[in-house]
Amino acid sequence: MPGGVLGTSYPAPLRTCLEGLAASAPAATAQRYGLPLPPAQLLQRRAADLLAMGFERTAAGAAPEPAPCYVYAPQPPCCDLSYDAASGHVRCGTCWRPVLEERKA
Repeated sequence: MPGGVLGTSYPAPLRTCLEGLAASAPAATAQRYGLPLPPAQLLQRRAADLLAMGFERTAAGAAPEPAPCYVYAPQPPCCDLSYDAASGHVRCGTCWRPVLEERKA
């Protein structure tokens, strides 16, 4: 991704999924995926946030914020993502490794 920022430049299959989740009523999402209602509500909200605010802004502070024990530093960006339309996979062209933090209490 240019500058290591994804923003709202999602691959088409992910965008379609996010649009479906954002447009679906939480009760329908809960029933379809076998979720309790509160996680389905959050899933619908996060999908809408990702479409409206982009990945980085959503990850940095979309409401409601998680409890501090679930907040971790952002991962360093992969500087060479590419979408393989034939396989439907997003691939990293560099050797990216996640930064793993200690589990928080």
